[in-house]
This record gives sequence, C-alpha cells and structure tokens, in this order.
Amino acid sequence: MQHDGHEWQEPVIELMARCLIEDLELDDSVSPEHLTWRAPIYADDYDFGPNPLDLDAEFEGCTPGDHLAVLRSLHQQIQVDKSAAGFIVQDGVMWTESHVWERSVTGETPGSLPWYAQHECADLTSLLGLLNELYDFADPEEDDG
Repeated sequence: MQHDGHEWQEPVIELMARCLIEDLELDDSVSPEHLTWRAPIYADDYDFGPNPLDLDAEFEGCTPGDHLAVLRSLHQQIQVDKSAAGFIVQDGVMWTESHVWERSVTGETPGSLPWYAQHECADLTSLLGLLNELYDFADPEEDDG
C-alpha cells in the first residue's frame, strides 16, 4: 500500500493490520497527518442493566441472547495524528453520529467498553513501541503460512 507523502504511515498501517481487535478496519480517508481505525462494539460489551450511557436497547437492535448484535450508537476508534511535536494516539468509545469521544467510560464502567486514552509520542519509533504496548498483534510469522 503506497501513500505518497505518508512515509510515517506505512509501518503503522502494516503493524495495525496484524492487530487482534475484532473487526478493526482502517478508515479510507487517509491524509498526511491522520490515520483512523474503527471497530464495532458488540452488545455483549455493553451492560444494559445499569445502562451507564442511557442507550435504548431497541434502537441499538439488541435483543437478549443476541451475542452478535452491534451497537448502532457507539464504536471503538483508534486515531493517530501527526503533529509538529510528534504523534498523538487516541483510543476509546466514539459516538457514531456525532463523532465525539465518550470520555466518561472508565475501568469502573459496567460492561467491557474500551475507555478513552490519549498518548503522545515524540517519534515514529516511540509510536510503534506504544502501539505494541497497547494492543495485541498476530505473529508476523503466522501471516507467511
């Protein structure tokens, strides 16, 4: 995959292509300063009992026992932005319609939603190291077989 003027993106895209987050996909709108990946959030990851974000289960299309239902209102987003100082990585729950981060989700929130985090890296080597710390990846040797 070649992106003219986006040399920093090649190793990041290659690494994230091996990320084990289920159904994670690179957004088509690649720019010189920005990469975005999105993954659905499944109904099993959200606890409708306490319903911390006040979602409507009917609107979300979630029925009891449907483990494959995907929430309509929320998705996980991983965003890498290049800045003058290096790179900024943001990860967490994003509202699908408004494109706003849901920053109230924490480790204390019922269910297993990813919570918002922001990290800064000075250079590409630090960025790749951070991504390796944050996420699980398939072994590149497995891709060859």
